Amino acid sequence: MPLLQWVLQALWDFSFLHFVMELVLVVEYHPREGVSVALSRKAKISEISGAKRIEPYPQRVRVSKPVKGNEIPIEVKEKPENYKTRKVTNHTKGLKVTFSDGTVVCLPTAIETLIEVLRRIGFERVAKLNLGKDKWPLVGKEIRPTKEGITWQHECDGWYIYSNTNNTKKKQQLKKISDALGLRLQIDDGKPRR
Repeated sequence: MPLLQWVLQALWDFSFLHFVMELVLVVEYHPREGVSVALSRKAKISEISGAKRIEPYPQRVRVSKPVKGNEIPIEVKEKPENYKTRKVTNHTKGLKVTFSDGTVVCLPTAIETLIEVLRRIGFERVAKLNLGKDKWPLVGKEIRPTKEGITWQHECDGWYIYSNTNNTKKKQQLKKISDALGLRLQIDDGKPRR
C-alpha cells in the first residue's frame, strides 16, 4: 500500500474513533533514514517546534477582464459528414518579460502578462505612443464594437487593451514600447513554473 494511501486510510479510521480531537500529521524526512509519518494529538501546529504549516496555492487573481460582445448563444449548424476538424499544433508558449531592475512578469497567459507589463509601465505612457492594429489603439479609453462571442479587448483600471493578437505580435509591440521609452525590457517566450 503506498505511503500516502496508508496515511489517508489511517486518518480516516482514526477520525471515526476520536472525532472530537484535532490531529496534526507529522512527516519527517532524513536523507539516510527515509520518511517517517506520525499522527499527533496536539491541537495546534504551533505546539510542535520547528513545524511549518503548508498552505494551499493562493487563488489566481485576474489582472483584467475580457470585454466581450453580446452573450447571446450563437446557433450552431450541423457539420457535413466529410467535415474535417483542424488540429492545433502551435500551442501558446506564454510570455515572460524581465525589466531592467530584474523584476520578472510571467503569468499563466500571454495576455495577462502583456496587460500586467503595460500596467507597470503605465497605460497613459503607452497610449501616447499610438501603437495599435486596425485603427484601434493598443491601449485606449474606447471600447471597440464587437461581434457576438468575439473578444477584442481586455479592460484594466479603466483602460481598454487590444488583446486579439498572437504572441509574436505581442512581443513586437512590447519591443516597440521598450525601445520608444528606453526601458530595456527582455522579452521571451515562457510560462510560470508550477
